[in-house]
Amino acid sequence: MSDEHIHLQAAEWAMRQNMEALGEHDFHALEQWLQADPRHADALAEAEMVWALAAELPVAAPRTTTAQRREAPRRAAWRPRHRAHWGAVAASLLAMTLGFFASEELPPMLAEHRTASGEIRTIQLDDGSTIHLGSHTALDVAYDRDTRRVRLLRGEALFEPAPINTGEPRPFVVENADGRSEALGTRFLVRDEGSAGTWVGILEHRVAVSLGEQREELEQGQAARYSRTSGIQRLDDDPRMAADWSRGVLEFRQEPLAHALERIAVFRPGLLKLLEGEQADTPVSGLLHLDNLENGLDRLATQHGLKVMRLPGLTLLMQQDSPRPGHERE
Repeated sequence: MSDEHIHLQAAEWAMRQNMEALGEHDFHALEQWLQADPRHADALAEAEMVWALAAELPVAAPRTTTAQRREAPRRAAWRPRHRAHWGAVAASLLAMTLGFFASEELPPMLAEHRTASGEIRTIQLDDGSTIHLGSHTALDVAYDRDTRRVRLLRGEALFEPAPINTGEPRPFVVENADGRSEALGTRFLVRDEGSAGTWVGILEHRVAVSLGEQREELEQGQAARYSRTSGIQRLDDDPRMAADWSRGVLEFRQEPLAHALERIAVFRPGLLKLLEGEQADTPVSGLLHLDNLENGLDRLATQHGLKVMRLPGLTLLMQQDSPRPGHERE
């Protein structure tokens, strides 16, 4: 199913949740839809954000009679009477969603190679290079006469470029934001960290990281982060740990719980939130298998006295004796 069709379905679900009280059958249908594809939860979260923004805009109310106003449900100012109206409004909401996220989301949606949340995929390029795409990743391959260029638009990827030789003299370069990482006969990981910058870790050989006039050569086992505000900064991170997902696992060694959950959230659909702020810095260790991530999350929560509550598009971690959201003790 195409991303455009998924966004259209998400727009309709967001509209229905905001304009009518869903029954038990509807909630069951929504839950099935969310579980059918990892992309559904992300699309629904985007559509709901657009609804929240649209709620702040002035909207002209339709003309109604006094009798109609008395009978109208208090929750919504209007409600489409026919499914055709649902489709028309959903299409409008989809257009709003695409317009709102055009600057950040549209390029990844149109990328040549993409993965959904929780999906990991390997691609082989014509020159013999291999790219392992992590969860929710998008990139374009733009080879030309002079350079084997890959543009990382979102997420993270592990690169295994074919070496330079007499038959392939072109350098292999990964571009992200304003910088680039040029392989010097190597195996390396590049991660887009949004406003924090771009993370680069070297698993084999060397990589030359460039940002403007600044250039750093990283050796095997080294890592760095670059950004326009901070330049290129070397880090003490272990690249092998950062590339754990390529082996089908997530490994934590005395990692703060909040950081571990942020990492887990990358590889599953929907939002993952910790309600117990005082436990955010609790160190955790463990090995979670990506093909059984939900059970691993349950075990991790139990080890730290937390319970897991799963809602459509949202998973909460809270104390075992905490009340349900919306049902706080008096």
